[in-house]
Amino acid sequence: MNFAEMGRVILRPLHPEQPFRYDLLLPALREPSRVAMQFLTLVEERFAEMKRRIEDASVRE
Repeated sequence: MNFAEMGRVILRPLHPEQPFRYDLLLPALREPSRVAMQFLTLVEERFAEMKRRIEDASVRE
């Protein structure tokens, strides 16, 4: 179990917003590996979950 699952981490929106971007380099001349694609899927799911939690928290305030 981690701190977030134990409810010991609080996600709050930043005001003003502080946009940031993550980039992942993929091979230009071949398809990414299955592991790389699974990692990308996991990262996208986690970010979507975090975004939902932040939006839900801002609605409750």
